[in-house]
Amino acid sequence: MYHVIDESMNSTEQRFCCTSGQFRSQMQYLKDEAYAVISLSEIVRCLNGEAKWPAKAVAITFDDGTSCTYQNALPILRAFDFPATVFMVSNLVGQCNDWLIDAGFPCRSMLTWDELEALDRYGIEIGSHSLSHCKLGEVEPARAMLEINQSKQQLEQRLGKQVRYFAYPYGNVNPAVRNWVAEAGYQLACSTRAGKNRLDVDPYLLRRVEIHGQDSLWQFRMKLRLATKDMPPYSLIKNMGRRIWGE
Repeated sequence: MYHVIDESMNSTEQRFCCTSGQFRSQMQYLKDEAYAVISLSEIVRCLNGEAKWPAKAVAITFDDGTSCTYQNALPILRAFDFPATVFMVSNLVGQCNDWLIDAGFPCRSMLTWDELEALDRYGIEIGSHSLSHCKLGEVEPARAMLEINQSKQQLEQRLGKQVRYFAYPYGNVNPAVRNWVAEAGYQLACSTRAGKNRLDVDPYLLRRVEIHGQDSLWQFRMKLRLATKDMPPYSLIKNMGRRIWGE
């Protein structure tokens, strides 16, 4: 899971920004170590029993839909011929990441429709990240369902194809939100929970490993191996302790 592929503009967003150089090095590592970089569509086929789950499989996703995904990430993905998925906040196409401004983040341009269409032409899958990037589990049910359904409709109408994948903003999901996403017609949804995905994973709670701007290549390698969101793996150790001591 990536957010911004660019130099950070301030310390607040540094965690979420991987430079183009870092991203290229990470993609080179995937290639050198013979990882099978697959699309979310391929994951759906595997989960449905229509394809075999590849060894060392990994999928690349980008949350939010900032323009640097097109400007900086796409050329690198094309150079390695890697698939990926971009989850777009559909009400903010061509605008600014306004949900972050009050928290001290800099204004970043969001993907335009032309850029989204270009990503689609190059084989990058476009998914929904809601209308406005709100916490779906903390708003009124009617608002949450609108965010889930209307964002899908907006993207489909403009792109002229089915939008099948969803990512929960902030990773904020509960059983009701999960079910609304399924009922809206999405085939798969991504959480922000770390861990490996196996064939028995809930397709609407797919796990992901977040890559941080401060991650060294060594940390990137270990995150892939351990499927943890931080390195050293404090959260992994904490979760193991909970299982051992029954907390």
